[in-house]
Amino acid sequence: MNDIQYSYSSCAKFTCNEKINLTMSNVKCLKLALKETQFTPSNDFQKGRIDELVSQSESFPRIEIIDSLIQVIELAEKHDKEPQPFINLFYYLSEKFEYSYTLDCENPCLMTCYKYNSAGIFDKISVPVSRIKHIIQHDRIPLGGNSSIGRLSRSRVSCVTETGEEFRIHPVSNTIICFMSDEVYKGAIRHMNNVIKAI
Repeated sequence: MNDIQYSYSSCAKFTCNEKINLTMSNVKCLKLALKETQFTPSNDFQKGRIDELVSQSESFPRIEIIDSLIQVIELAEKHDKEPQPFINLFYYLSEKFEYSYTLDCENPCLMTCYKYNSAGIFDKISVPVSRIKHIIQHDRIPLGGNSSIGRLSRSRVSCVTETGEEFRIHPVSNTIICFMSDEVYKGAIRHMNNVIKAI
């Protein structure tokens, strides 16, 4: 098994490939990411968080390194510390580690989605990919009281059918951090493309 998985539900999960890009250690990948994204810590907060991430990368699996980085980004935004350098690190490492969202659908021609019902619960629904018109990201809501619209935000990812019906793709009712929803969005697009190729 090449992937370490972090499950959000039984039918959707984030994964990191532990067998790719092994020419350098995770520590060296992180240090290269700092160099490539031109991230030079400029204050005690940044230096402390980077030191922690470097230390963790010596023994943590990749999915936990990414998870720790996400926590740092939330912490930076919460305390009005600039999160963008850490977000740049996230995108760089997510590519190096193949961090992605996997849709584990029960039928390859269906996408497992969620529809809100009156009781405040999301019903699980299988939507035929042939009926999906497009995938959308929306409701980008800034995090924290001091956030500007250009900073860290949350959103949700849905698919819209040819008749205008909208179904949530992520299996939980709350919105998720925007760069995590980017991974959900890409996972949904990959699933649709694979089904179209197979038809």
